[in-house]
Amino acid sequence: MVSTRRLLRSNGPALAIAGVTAFIFWPAVSFDWLRYWDDGAHLIWNEGYKGLSPTHLSWMSRPFIGQWMPLTWLSWAIDFKLWGLDPSAYHRTNVLLHALNAGLLFLVARRLLHSTWGALAAALLWALHPMRVESVAWVNERRDVLSGLFYLLAILTYLKGVMPHFPGTESTREHPDTGGRIRLTNTRWLVVSVICFALAVLSKALAVSLPIVLLLLDYYPLRRRAFLEKLPYVAISVVGTVMAFAAILPMQVVAPLEWISLDDRLLLTAYSLWFYPLTTLWPSGLSPMYELTFLPRWTEWRYLGAVLGVGICSAIAIRGRRRWPAWSVAWAAYVVTVLPVSGLFQNGYQLVALRYGYLATLPLILLVGAGADGLWRRPWWPARLLPGAAGGALGVLAMLTTAFLPVYRTDTVLWTRAIEYDPGCVMCANYLVHGGDLRVALTVLAGVVAAHPEIQEQRFQLGMVAYIRARGPEGEAHFREYLRLAEARAPGYIRRIEVERQQHMAMARSVLTGRRPDGRIFDGELRGFERVR
Repeated sequence: MVSTRRLLRSNGPALAIAGVTAFIFWPAVSFDWLRYWDDGAHLIWNEGYKGLSPTHLSWMSRPFIGQWMPLTWLSWAIDFKLWGLDPSAYHRTNVLLHALNAGLLFLVARRLLHSTWGALAAALLWALHPMRVESVAWVNERRDVLSGLFYLLAILTYLKGVMPHFPGTESTREHPDTGGRIRLTNTRWLVVSVICFALAVLSKALAVSLPIVLLLLDYYPLRRRAFLEKLPYVAISVVGTVMAFAAILPMQVVAPLEWISLDDRLLLTAYSLWFYPLTTLWPSGLSPMYELTFLPRWTEWRYLGAVLGVGICSAIAIRGRRRWPAWSVAWAAYVVTVLPVSGLFQNGYQLVALRYGYLATLPLILLVGAGADGLWRRPWWPARLLPGAAGGALGVLAMLTTAFLPVYRTDTVLWTRAIEYDPGCVMCANYLVHGGDLRVALTVLAGVVAAHPEIQEQRFQLGMVAYIRARGPEGEAHFREYLRLAEARAPGYIRRIEVERQQHMAMARSVLTGRRPDGRIFDGELRGFERVR
């Protein structure tokens, strides 16, 4: 009983953080599937994972639609066996996993920062930030919250194995690999850490960067050298990387150099690296889709500003590694985590995505917690105002998260929000028409075309919806205007969007040559539409 009370008392803040996080995100439990944004293909119409037989388990171990995530499939299979295809059950699991991650981050931060208040600030800032909404409220991103659980457990157990000075740890013994310079509490914690890392990689391959993160933690704040003990982590990382590439290469979604040159990739990578810290500091205008529609240009301020920002941060990290080692380590850990999903390996339609910041922002968030703790400890009067200011900032973040959360309620709401953010988003309009209510699609697209008459693809989608809804003359007029605009201008779309544009043009010409909306040209388009008479 005493040990239980002591355990609850020492971990009480972690439990409280988990409870607050679950309360803020709980409305997501009532959300529907995002059928036309991978939930349908992965979960609703996919029979491969719907069971726990040897056949199902064998299927889960293989890549599917560019993803290799056996443990994530297993978690969905358990949900299916318990609840069928009730979306609230899948959402509930996501919310609870994220709440657990928030508590775990507090435990990791407290051990690294040696401060309860700094750890509290870091955990709440990360957990309640609106950038977390996509990973939690979208069922398909179970891989984020599940891999995050084991990723944080791997770090926590690693720290338990190599940090004997934290209160409550066991007696230490010398580590033989480093001539007695390093001391371990219990090597069994390192074995547990390796197992947790393997589970994280089985949930999502993006976790493969952990060995580098652990080496950076060895540099600072642990001040230790132990390369040999990282070999099991490296082996798991290599396997995860190979499987990730084996899954994604057949999909042919990684843009080749002929499509996006090295110079372009430099700009895209800089933008990716700059996006997540900037959005963490100023989470305004968040969107489910940040589409890469056109190739980047050095003359565009968002790319040039990103290059300057990343260059300055990197220069400070390199030149100030002795004076400001915390910044150097945090920035390096952040960079190695973002690079696999940056423009360096551009794949898909997105330039950046909020979900990619789930693990990547952790080092920077910990740095904020350390900074907050340092300010609180300073003997000056403004430090007394800091707890109130921090509480106010966290309250604002919680309100922003509460406001952004309903965007992921349905397909229609999601893509309406995406088009509001970027009226020229080609795939947003496409998804809106395919996955939403045609009446809503007609209204939204008509508003976009009226406000931005130069936008081409939205006019095509408007013409298609109007034509399908038996408004032939209106639809034909939009088709003709779309063809005129598309053929008169060559705006420099990236290759993947250009393919979409050519398909749209072929369909528009077919309509204008007399093909009816119930003909073959619309067979694929009509599939899945919610008919509104």
